[in-house]
Amino acid sequence: MVARNRITTGNSMGRTMNNIEGLAEVQQMFRNLADMAPQIYEEELTKTIDAVESSAKQNVHSISGNLVGSIEKKITKGRSELKGTVKAGGVKAPHAHLVEFGHRLMNENGEVIGDVPAHPFLRKAYEQHVGDLLRSLSRAIDRLISSS
Repeated sequence: MVARNRITTGNSMGRTMNNIEGLAEVQQMFRNLADMAPQIYEEELTKTIDAVESSAKQNVHSISGNLVGSIEKKITKGRSELKGTVKAGGVKAPHAHLVEFGHRLMNENGEVIGDVPAHPFLRKAYEQHVGDLLRSLSRAIDRLISSS
């Protein structure tokens, strides 16, 4: 499909485009891409979010399993937004932030008696897969272009 411009001379304002052959096909192609984009982006984002969630669970050194059980993913779709998140904590594991970032140990008098080092499991999972996210977006664009 090739769009060809046919430009005709208008009034004193100069040249105007009165007719572009193939414009209807080009417009339809863009409408099709716009219809397909959300689904393709969601599929690609879901693959990456699944990988981040899995890695975060593997990165936890847990005894009880509560922290691992609290790790969950969520895909949120808005009118013009698609967002993937992986979170941990909540009621199941209110200590998640203490593991992720580390903390100080204090006695009952409020005196610092030691430090517990950070054991990042979410940040590590993100860092492991941030490149995957960029490649996933590139794949989504390739899929859209090849399907047009």
